[in-house]
Amino acid sequence: MKNNFTIKVVLPGLFYLFMTTVTAQNLKVVSPQLLELSIDEDYLNYRGSGTDRYYTAGIELTYYFKKRKITQQHLEPVGELSKLHFISLKQTMNTPSIISTNRVQKGDYPYAGVLYGTYGTIHFSEVSRTRFTKALSVGTLGPKAFAGETQAFVHGLINYTKPEGWDTQIKRELMLNFKARFDKGLVSFTNKFDVITTTELNVGTVYDNASVGFMVRFGKLNSYFSNFNLITLGDENTHKQSLYIFVNPSITVVGYNGSLQGGLSEGRLEYTKDDYIVSSDDINRLLSKVIFGVNFESGKFSASISQVIQSAEFATVQHHEYGNISIAFLL
Repeated sequence: MKNNFTIKVVLPGLFYLFMTTVTAQNLKVVSPQLLELSIDEDYLNYRGSGTDRYYTAGIELTYYFKKRKITQQHLEPVGELSKLHFISLKQTMNTPSIISTNRVQKGDYPYAGVLYGTYGTIHFSEVSRTRFTKALSVGTLGPKAFAGETQAFVHGLINYTKPEGWDTQIKRELMLNFKARFDKGLVSFTNKFDVITTTELNVGTVYDNASVGFMVRFGKLNSYFSNFNLITLGDENTHKQSLYIFVNPSITVVGYNGSLQGGLSEGRLEYTKDDYIVSSDDINRLLSKVIFGVNFESGKFSASISQVIQSAEFATVQHHEYGNISIAFLL
């Protein structure tokens, strides 16, 4: 009964709240607008030895847009047009190393799926060389994320191993998470090279962590603080073709990970001794991660391909690698 209330009442109510926030204040969406598709897949491996385990796949569709306030006479800029809004829908999934069996594999990753929508804003300042992102995500952890169905469908299309263990997945949980990220320019050299520090905080019912790191970009660059992908904040004619390599190492302190440990509230009391979740004692509280890749932007199209290498998330598993492909179009 409680689960039905969450799915039928709480989630639609919060989604309505998001949409009310986006459309309120007499604002109008203006060009340019950007649509981005991002895919994580652990079979994409720069060493040519892909896997199908741990954090095994994720897909996200994001719509970025600028807004202006409508007056009776004209479109009036909000601030200095240094703010972007975005709405996204994302699904992620974890699986153990062997997906051809329906038995619980203790010591490995539990099956887990997360499906959530996000509304957020990104504030830019070329003067102070900063970006500030804040976002609120609402969704579900567990069977209603439909991760098992997604994996079975994709594996059926490519005639790959059928996943048999999704009946043992992490139990249902309402996801309500807040994210804040602050990027600060440290070094910049003639649009060829820059170094940017990154700080991020995630707090909520599924993910609780904080990270610090830096990003190095080298190549033909647009300013990180007045451009976002193909969108330019301010003068629309300043965006130029871009091609660069980037490296982004970071350290994360982990407080809680519901996709491994189960949710914090709603489904917590439903676990029995026969269910499997990762013990809090086994969670590695300090994680290292390196993201590296190449990014290309030209006209109304951009593409990025990258590799992620992350240290082991808990005591009985190994480090993990997965690839990402992202493409974006101006609308």
